[in-house]
Amino acid sequence: VKPNQSYQYKDKIKLANCFSDPSMVREALMYELSNDYMDAPRASFVRLSINGNYTGLYTNTESIDNEFLDEHYGNSGNPFFKCDPISFEVFGDNSNLAYHADTMAYDTLYDMKSDVGLTELQALTYQLEYFPQNIGQYLDVDRVLWFLAVSSAFVHNDGYTGFAHNFYVYKMNNGKWSIILWDVNMSFGGLPWNGAGLWAQDIQSMQEQDPFLHENATNFRPLIANLLSQPSYRKMYVAHYRTILDDHVSSGNYLT
Repeated sequence: VKPNQSYQYKDKIKLANCFSDPSMVREALMYELSNDYMDAPRASFVRLSINGNYTGLYTNTESIDNEFLDEHYGNSGNPFFKCDPISFEVFGDNSNLAYHADTMAYDTLYDMKSDVGLTELQALTYQLEYFPQNIGQYLDVDRVLWFLAVSSAFVHNDGYTGFAHNFYVYKMNNGKWSIILWDVNMSFGGLPWNGAGLWAQDIQSMQEQDPFLHENATNFRPLIANLLSQPSYRKMYVAHYRTILDDHVSSGNYLT
């Protein structure tokens, strides 16, 4: 590979073949909608040819890397994690932002993209577990509530909701952590499992999935339960949810 190359000012191209998505629009659509409310990757469709031979239609998703962090947060040198465990457990806690007394637990439950940050991530989870009323000093709560509302409204279960993975966290210069959506090809009910039971969901149950799913699961999904336990954050979450429905669902915009 020749170094220092770029395409449209990007040095990485991430193509996906729309696995498990016969519509081929879930990923690009989900990112398009999410960018209205949070820092999220951009996505497009590409007609891919390799050495002149047409290969097919793919989605092209912006990489969450130093360029993304520099663009959205002004730097890329702070603690940065991809929230995916080394050993994924279908019914496990995975990267659910629960507190662990041993910092090395975070080394296996999260993929650290920065040089340091384990103790900082541990501090965030400690505050989330024991002092959720003050978590706004450590976490960009508004951004997280948008993340949770978008994930719920568009049934993105293959993320924090169902498996507690497929997202990033980055500590900004102001000392607060931000959250970044990722890997949304199974949004819009593409994954019929939400972590609440052993059996797959049918279409109706996904269409009617509870916006307050996991609100009492403090150990299993602490990011949801501990934030929604605070009355002001719960009201913000409901307001965000209504805004998403008004902007994109009731209006029919997502169909357009």
